[in-house]
Amino acid sequence: MAALIIPLGGGAGQAFASSPPKFDDGSSQADVVDQIRLSPFRFERMTLPVSINSGPTLSFLIDTGAEVSGVTPEVARRYGFAQAGSRTVVGIAGREQVATVRMSGLQFSRSRGADTDTDALLFSRAAMGADGYLGIDSLADQRIEFDFANQRMQLRRSSRFPMRSSERAVVVRAKAENGRLIFSSAQVNKTVVTVMLDTGSTVTVGNAELMRQLAAKGRLGETVPIEVLSVTGKMVSANYAILREVLIGDVLIRRLPVAFATVEPFHHLGWDDRPALLLGMDALRAFAKVTVDFPHRAVKFTARNYDNEATIGLGIW
Repeated sequence: MAALIIPLGGGAGQAFASSPPKFDDGSSQADVVDQIRLSPFRFERMTLPVSINSGPTLSFLIDTGAEVSGVTPEVARRYGFAQAGSRTVVGIAGREQVATVRMSGLQFSRSRGADTDTDALLFSRAAMGADGYLGIDSLADQRIEFDFANQRMQLRRSSRFPMRSSERAVVVRAKAENGRLIFSSAQVNKTVVTVMLDTGSTVTVGNAELMRQLAAKGRLGETVPIEVLSVTGKMVSANYAILREVLIGDVLIRRLPVAFATVEPFHHLGWDDRPALLLGMDALRAFAKVTVDFPHRAVKFTARNYDNEATIGLGIW
């Protein structure tokens, strides 16, 4: 079959450790909303311009792994958002109670007007790196385009026509679980794995079962211990490795940096006993564009234009 081949290289791995490794061959009210990042490094954030009640432009992230949107306390105070209690948040540091506010008057695309109201979680700007973020509660009818080549993001209502593959772009169909997009038959180094698209995470995170199976088959390679900083400010231990290849549909990503950790989101999703990955922004940035269509449950991966065409393109696998 045809496959879009993306060699990530080792550049993103520099954020994890000074000596990156080499490679060889559950409550129903809880929300997986944690943004995963490393300290003291931070990847460049791509944000979407939004406004509240036609006010000044604010910068919001897109988090396809979060059930509930979020905002900073400063923004909540500025616009007088009413307190709305708290919710149990499932993040890499465990389950925590986080305060919420009733966010109203939010406008982020021509198709979503200022009448959009939602309960939003309160996180600091230092933790999020933005004024807020949009979770899947705000994205159910939207098509999101992450244009990494031009460093911009676009959000619009999905069309009735599904996306199609082209010479330099591949569309991969997903399934929806509680609104999140899941690839259930992906492979990591020839091991079947469940993958969730998580644009709220700056790094890709693998679970302990995936690490165990890869190690048992001699397909893991060297690992390096690291510390991961959660959005709530707590540190979590992880093991960093570079995976030789990750195949999602017809998209093949080579040399993918992954932080392996036993963290609560995998347990909450019911993935303790199956190999699983949360595919973060470090992997998506290898592409020129990534377009996420929630109503059609599809993701379109568009290749970058490299001078050396032998490193990227369509191949037979």
